[in-house]
Amino acid sequence: MNIVFIHPRFSAENILKQPWRDSYELARHLAERGHKVTILTDADCCRINKIEILKMPAPYLRFKLNRIKSCLNEANVVLYFGNSLSGIYLRKLSGLDIPLVIYISGTHLTLHELKWLSFRELVYNYYAVIFSLPIMRRVTKLLNNPQISVIVVPNEILKGRLEECGVDKRKIKVAPLTFNARSFYFGCNKESILAVRERLGLPKNNTIITYFGSPLTIRGTDILIKSAQALKKKLKEFKVVILSRSESFLDSKEEKILRRLVRKLDLCENVMIISGVLSSGAIKDYISASDIIVLPFKIVQSEPPLSILESMAMAKPIITTSTCGIPNLVTSDRGILVKPADNVALALAIQAVIQNPDRRHTLGQQAREFVLTLPCWRTTAEWFERLFYSLKEGK
Repeated sequence: MNIVFIHPRFSAENILKQPWRDSYELARHLAERGHKVTILTDADCCRINKIEILKMPAPYLRFKLNRIKSCLNEANVVLYFGNSLSGIYLRKLSGLDIPLVIYISGTHLTLHELKWLSFRELVYNYYAVIFSLPIMRRVTKLLNNPQISVIVVPNEILKGRLEECGVDKRKIKVAPLTFNARSFYFGCNKESILAVRERLGLPKNNTIITYFGSPLTIRGTDILIKSAQALKKKLKEFKVVILSRSESFLDSKEEKILRRLVRKLDLCENVMIISGVLSSGAIKDYISASDIIVLPFKIVQSEPPLSILESMAMAKPIITTSTCGIPNLVTSDRGILVKPADNVALALAIQAVIQNPDRRHTLGQQAREFVLTLPCWRTTAEWFERLFYSLKEGK
């Protein structure tokens, strides 16, 4: 089968992040199953494994999709990675006589969820504000265009939100939640954890509370620092480690905000910010050296958050927030949920987990057991393969 992916900003640098991680893994496994896979993108990217990459001008992948019809003539199916407003662009593919599938992983946020964001954060994420406006429901309904064969989403939450906007539920399919947990985990006994801490320059006897990912404050990084101020009054030996994946000008700007906040709250002894893009092995080291992983999202930009699944795979207790699709992922038996943008509630949750080692262990083990039940990418590729064949055969 000849499968064409259309995914803006797909590049070698982005394939470790959502949603490009999904498209990369899916393309790779479909190619391994003998299908010809081509990815059309507007980013600089050379051939990856058996996947052919074609660079297109950025407008061609959204506003001028009609310009690339000639690239789709030999395809058996097209998979477009977009969002809930992509029905506007996909009308440009009218007359395309092959199945068109759209994959939507970005959460269709509500005005209620956006209330956790500051004015600055709302400005930076203006697209999320636009999506949430009631008038955008009419635009979302454009996904009902008969040109679109199927809409694939990562969870029931997003499926329900599209249905609320008037999208035909018969067109929406929920893809399996996927994670290769066995390839991410390695165990550590007490002695090896101490050795890892020594190698990383972390205090051996402190409670280590770790965050990893983008420094953007929409991920709650500022809330975690503020919670450390409250923890300082309750706990003596703890260290908050923020692994700040700074890759852009905005990332650097947001990281400077965090560093200023640390100094302002006099937390230099308690909060450590490590800047840069760490290797997968280094991230595993920091996670294994940690007692708790804290990911206090205000909103989720792409479902599911890989950092949550990675923490679960490492059998670490996780504290996160009850926003977007996270409650379906982190239930009470495998993690702790608090209200977004609430540093007091976050500090209390961290303190409670620190003071109960048995609960920490239980939560971590149950989280690990959960992700072990998730299908790997090979299984999910087979799911998409069956979907594509059914559309090709008109079933």
